[in-house]
Amino acid sequence: MPSGETLLRWHAPAVAAGLGLASLAVIAAATATKNHNFWVFAGWVALTVAAIVVGVAVLMSVTRTRAHQGVRRAASFGVVVAVLCATLGLAVYSQTREHDCPTTGPCTPATPGPGQKPQLP
Repeated sequence: MPSGETLLRWHAPAVAAGLGLASLAVIAAATATKNHNFWVFAGWVALTVAAIVVGVAVLMSVTRTRAHQGVRRAASFGVVVAVLCATLGLAVYSQTREHDCPTTGPCTPATPGPGQKPQLP
């Protein structure tokens, strides 16, 4: 893992915050437009994971001093936004899936597995 000074030189806290916000923007746009393209979802996952990894790397490497307080806050912001986006965004995104039923014929749910309750369409 790069040192704290290297991460600061790379502006990693700002990158973590930016990646977290980009992740939020992608999932919000995908949910609003109901775009369930695989590549949109894969991009969202990549942005979310990258924000968490970069933010945690900064939090682990940069010392807790008054001079680095703002830097650590930016990294924390990126991690928190990405974690919230990962949990809440996935729930909202999965609830907006309208195109799971075939366009021709009735929408019939799959048969429940052992111990599962039948689902309504």
